[in-house]
Amino acid sequence: PDRTKVDVVYPEWVQEDARKTWLSQTTDTRVSTFQHNVEDTIKSIGLETVMEDVTTDGLYSIDISVRSKNIAVECDGPSHYYSNLTTVESQKTKLRNQALVSRGWEVMVVPYYEWHDLWKSGGAKEYLRGLLQEKGAIE
Repeated sequence: PDRTKVDVVYPEWVQEDARKTWLSQTTDTRVSTFQHNVEDTIKSIGLETVMEDVTTDGLYSIDISVRSKNIAVECDGPSHYYSNLTTVESQKTKLRNQALVSRGWEVMVVPYYEWHDLWKSGGAKEYLRGLLQEKGAIE
């Protein structure tokens, strides 16, 4: 059987409710201290940012965008990783990243398990500078 396409039949109201629920995720956001610290550090490097930016189709909220470079900065806390494999991204997170890439964004992930110690030791700015250089945002 052809497993590349699945036809699902459901009432129209289900699609509308699902769309409303999905879109509420882009407006009902919570900004963490981690996210604020990353944004402040990126700004200190000299780039303009937008916190909780929304993709042009309105379907995804980006933690921090650097619009001038089309970079989506995602500050991934523990919920973005499998609980028993704390450094392995969940499928939901991988799908989010792929969806952003398909919308023209370069995704830059800042994992919580790398950020915490760097923030405490004063190495966060150089860490982000390196990630931004890899993405071509700065020289």
